[in-house]
Amino acid sequence: MYFESNFAREYELELSIRNASQGDKSIQEFYNDMTGFWDQLALMEPSDLQLLDSYVKYREKKHLVQFLMALRSQFEPLRGAILHRSPLPSVDGAVHELIAEETRFKVANLSPSSQSVFVTRSSPPVQHLAPLLPIPASHQTQVSGRPRIPVDECGYCHQKGHWKHACPKRVQQTRSRHNSHTGGSSVPRASQPHYCPSAAVAAPTSEAIPSSHMLEQFQQYKALMEAIRRGSSQASSMSSIHSGLHGSNVTGSGIQEADWDRP
Repeated sequence: MYFESNFAREYELELSIRNASQGDKSIQEFYNDMTGFWDQLALMEPSDLQLLDSYVKYREKKHLVQFLMALRSQFEPLRGAILHRSPLPSVDGAVHELIAEETRFKVANLSPSSQSVFVTRSSPPVQHLAPLLPIPASHQTQVSGRPRIPVDECGYCHQKGHWKHACPKRVQQTRSRHNSHTGGSSVPRASQPHYCPSAAVAAPTSEAIPSSHMLEQFQQYKALMEAIRRGSSQASSMSSIHSGLHGSNVTGSGIQEADWDRP
């Protein structure tokens, strides 16, 4: 009865190995399942067979064939290469090669977006620079062996409150140097006349000066107007005299029509 139960278990294990298939399992998961079946069968083998090297090699080849036959079709190229080797590798060696091939398949089947995410995660993080802030005068340090000048300090006289371009000492020295080059003139630059281009445009020209011909015409016009004025005054006086005589003849005379001499 004991031997019959062991034989039934052996039959069940052999049937499970024959019907085994990788399916959706990884190489490592499928190898763990097959190793469980092989270890249980090894316990049922005669102890004297395990001492024979030839039987151990035969059992190793049998396990290799059983494992390779149950793999997915995507491992067909590597499976054919392993079976054509001489001598055949061990089961552990074949499993290592199959795991490497499986990893290559996973990397090759990644989508472009997944690959970009993978590369981004592997790259070191970019450090964002903080915006530069003004450094207080108390925290300013020396750079390249020269002290840093504060923001409100003049670079010429080293006094605070103004900058180099507005330094009164620098402006005074510049003016004195200019006066020495121009002959020692003490006239300040602000009082010296400046050349204005518009002055040339406003300068009098020959057309603006009256000519002798124009003066002659003006004298003639003046004489004509004087003659007209005199003539108008004489005409007005003659008109007043004529009107006076006419009035005296009409109203002041006492002679009537009856006084006329008739024949």
